[in-house]
Amino acid sequence: AIQLIPEDAQSYVQRARVRHHRADLKGCIEDCTTAIRLDSSLSWAYSLRGKARLGIGELDPAESDLTEAIQRPPKWSEPYANRATIRESRRDWRGAEEDLTQAIQLDPSAEFFLHRSWVRYQQENWPGVIEDSDRAIDLNPLLTPAWKNRANAAAVLQKWDWVIRDTTDLLRREPRVAFLIRLLANALAS
Repeated sequence: AIQLIPEDAQSYVQRARVRHHRADLKGCIEDCTTAIRLDSSLSWAYSLRGKARLGIGELDPAESDLTEAIQRPPKWSEPYANRATIRESRRDWRGAEEDLTQAIQLDPSAEFFLHRSWVRYQQENWPGVIEDSDRAIDLNPLLTPAWKNRANAAAVLQKWDWVIRDTTDLLRREPRVAFLIRLLANALAS
């Protein structure tokens, strides 16, 4: 399509997606840059270029691209979640939480609740960790990290019955996880 209509921005975005999928992040960035040059309103191109830049560690340009994607219609969750990852790497926990809250409003997925529970964990917001872990578990009961986050937050809050429940369930699925055994032993000793 690009050879037939070289001014079609959407064709560059499509090829950029393929390149990203094949881990050709530099090629993805080049195609997104061309698409943006041809049509600067394409939020998808900014988001994909930001994601590719994040993948190669170019955090400042990635954050700029993701912010551009967020400011353009349509509104969707991925640019918020990717920008949250950048903010998390900078220990901007509040900014990461805000972005994940936006992502959750647009797409209340188990993965986004899990991610936000981790960010809240870093802020020692234990009730928030439990709340987000609960939602993640409700949406995907097999999401083991959500069970771990909830059990750890419950231990900090000394809610030992919750710790026993969660660690017992987790040990059935992952019997060799040493930290769970320690957590359960501490709960039973209390």
